[in-house]
Amino acid sequence: TYYALQRIYSPGFTIGGVSEPVGLILTVILLLMAPPGGAEFWLTLVALLGLVGMHDPPRAEVAAAIRNCRRAGIRVIMVTGDHGITAEAIAQRIGLIDGPAQLLSGNAVDALDDDALARAIPGTTVFARVSPEHKARIVVVRRRTGGDVAFLGDGVNDALALHAADIGISVDSATDVAK
Repeated sequence: TYYALQRIYSPGFTIGGVSEPVGLILTVILLLMAPPGGAEFWLTLVALLGLVGMHDPPRAEVAAAIRNCRRAGIRVIMVTGDHGITAEAIAQRIGLIDGPAQLLSGNAVDALDDDALARAIPGTTVFARVSPEHKARIVVVRRRTGGDVAFLGDGVNDALALHAADIGISVDSATDVAK
């Protein structure tokens, strides 16, 4: 199963599970009422019907924008909530990386103190499976170590980092919170 999921993730798809609707609704209610450690039993009531891969391709102009940033001496990194395999596939597709990504997960960010994170940022091209708090922390730590930071975001999950950056950039289609 892991290898099947990896094959779906690697082209840059986001994966979602499809389960029996009545079972899912009942299970969510039961999970909310379950005592600590008792949720596993209720999960057995849901019948997994399949997996769905959703593809949200990057805009065509992204690769050219990255090339222009590099020519101007701007280092571009990706900070995303996507799975690492998905993030790496997207980074390759947009020309952010040529080979395997120098990737750091949100869990790895949690394990680092600010000094260690400051040392890791220059060698990291892709931050994956990060929370809004991770995004803001990466921005704040990079600014503390003398880097000027511009952050591009479009959602509520980007608001903290947009606010913490020297330059916060939101796109036209961004949520009101990000704008």
